[in-house]
Amino acid sequence: MNGAFAGMGMIVVIGFLVILAILWFLLPFAIFGTKDLIQQQIDLTKETNALLKKLNGMQDNTPQAQPCSHSEVSDIVTGG
Repeated sequence: MNGAFAGMGMIVVIGFLVILAILWFLLPFAIFGTKDLIQQQIDLTKETNALLKKLNGMQDNTPQAQPCSHSEVSDIVTGG
């Protein structure tokens, strides 16, 4: 009975090593495959930041709304 468990243990270890070897072989392809996608994300982020800066600059030129008093807000809400 002890020999059967030892044989099963060896099969599990060999299977693990085979799976590990396959994953180790595929790892560089996964890294280089995502490299272009990451660069594309960086480019899109830079473009978004530039657009946000432009939008922020546009807001600085627009007149700011004046705050309302409590009575003016109450008149707007009640319709009177």
